[in-house]
Amino acid sequence: MQRVATSVIESTYTNLSDTTFQLPHPLERNTAYRWLLVVHAGTDTSIVRSQGSFLVVDLGMPTATLLYQNFPNPFPAAGRDSTCLWFDLAHEWHIRTELPWVAAVWAVRPEALGPLNLTAAQLTEDLEASRNHGLLNIEKLVEQWTPRIAIPPATIRHYLSSNIHYVLNTDCIRAIERFRQYAAEVDVLPPLPRLRFL
Repeated sequence: MQRVATSVIESTYTNLSDTTFQLPHPLERNTAYRWLLVVHAGTDTSIVRSQGSFLVVDLGMPTATLLYQNFPNPFPAAGRDSTCLWFDLAHEWHIRTELPWVAAVWAVRPEALGPLNLTAAQLTEDLEASRNHGLLNIEKLVEQWTPRIAIPPATIRHYLSSNIHYVLNTDCIRAIERFRQYAAEVDVLPPLPRLRFL
């Protein structure tokens, strides 16, 4: 069990023989955790990680309170009658849907391939090669971006290695479809055609 805020593995349990497991001690409330499972089957070993973090919520108190510096000012000034509130949409989405937050994907309309003289297989291969190259060069990316933006290298490294999910799996596709459904239900987006994948 890993505490998300510190990335510290807080507890480990070995020699589990059942498909269910109950922690021998309660987790701290309103604290984000991730789980990691190492499975040994004969000579095979597999590692399974939680798709995202989870909280044991104490409904009697807020899960988070964020205070920001005075730019932008979240509190009304003299003569103002409004306040700016900040929400972590990804966290709220995950808590409410139990699906990952998909903020962006690489996508192309099939009809756009024609003018480029690319086949779907070539495009897929190019995108996967680009992804793999980036994953193999995270440290170089950290070095390149640290002088350009006012963010510490550890934060950039964590973002690139932990915040981005580099494979569009079934849960991600379900999350996109759910978002599109909800957006259409409240008239933020028109009903959209079904997603098609190469």
